[in-house]
Amino acid sequence: MNEMSNGSHPRRALHVRRGLAAALFGGFAVTMAACPGPTPQIDTDGSGGEGSSTSASSSSGGMTCTTPGECPAPPSDCETAICEDNMCGFAHVAAMEPCSTASGGTLCDGAGHCVACVTDAQCPTASPNPCKDGVHTAPTACNSGVCEIGEAVDCGKKGMLCKPDGCGPCVNNTDCGPPVEACLDRQCKDGLCETVSLSQASECLLSATGTCDATGMCALRKYVFVTSKTYSPSFGGTKMADATCNQVAEGAKLGGVWSSWTSDSKESTPLDRFKLSAVPYMLLDDKTVVASNWAGLISGMLMHGIHLDEKQQPVVSSPEVWTGTNFGGTYAGSACTDWQFVEGFSLLGFVGIAGDTTVTWTKMKTLACSAQARLYCFQQ
Repeated sequence: MNEMSNGSHPRRALHVRRGLAAALFGGFAVTMAACPGPTPQIDTDGSGGEGSSTSASSSSGGMTCTTPGECPAPPSDCETAICEDNMCGFAHVAAMEPCSTASGGTLCDGAGHCVACVTDAQCPTASPNPCKDGVHTAPTACNSGVCEIGEAVDCGKKGMLCKPDGCGPCVNNTDCGPPVEACLDRQCKDGLCETVSLSQASECLLSATGTCDATGMCALRKYVFVTSKTYSPSFGGTKMADATCNQVAEGAKLGGVWSSWTSDSKESTPLDRFKLSAVPYMLLDDKTVVASNWAGLISGMLMHGIHLDEKQQPVVSSPEVWTGTNFGGTYAGSACTDWQFVEGFSLLGFVGIAGDTTVTWTKMKTLACSAQARLYCFQQ
């Protein structure tokens, strides 16, 4: 048979669709045995001949022909009639060629099908912001010729951040968004955002006025405690005594900023350093009020003595507390050379008594600076 005379290429693959001719033309059919053709194959490298727009072919059921015009019309926009070895067949139109089907197809897939897409690029463009309310939605992708919406993942439920390319870890607390409540914050830990209750004595969030109590509620109060340990008065000044209070509070897992009830001759006194509270001073048991406010604290009479330490344990021995302070929050006149005691000198410092409610809570007597005593710590 002269293959070149009918415009076909001798290498074009031919696949038999058995029975099609019988259905169209009564009992007329020609099998591949009557006019054998080449072994079926797929042309993937463009070697199917100059000007070829097909990638594969199939038989129309054995109909003989001399030109493609003698063959039946193809069943799809993505196939074209061909005449090879004097037999009718259908060839696949190259991928990406336009087509049209009732199912919404617009492109040929190179395998004879009219589909909605061949690559992801033919699918609708994904939203410029794939994140919404912490949920990441992957871009639309082409799957077996159909555009499918990408998977939606709730990053927030995983404690992660929604980022353009998916769920990612947090770097700092700011990444985790605003607090949930006044005493319930969002914090970044090991790359994950967690909801945590603020520790007792932490300042309330969300512009709420007050302090977080032991149950995580925001309340109008400031805390005070006496240290469980005793110290030499050689702190190095009132600010170093303040630092000791903050270290003790941190060790007890208390939040907030703390100052010691200490004074020196350089006008560093509670009256100078403290934030004068308009809300009650309370012990850490969350029920015992020491004074209703700053005015009550310096009135000379407390509502209850300061007898609980940072662990809420009562002081049962060695109740002396270094203060150097009058009940009004001013310098008392003796403070172990401004809390920088030097060994070998007979120096004195004023102390108060933990648990007392009269002026003796802050100024009871002088104590030799070679001794040790506690500190009062007030939340600011």
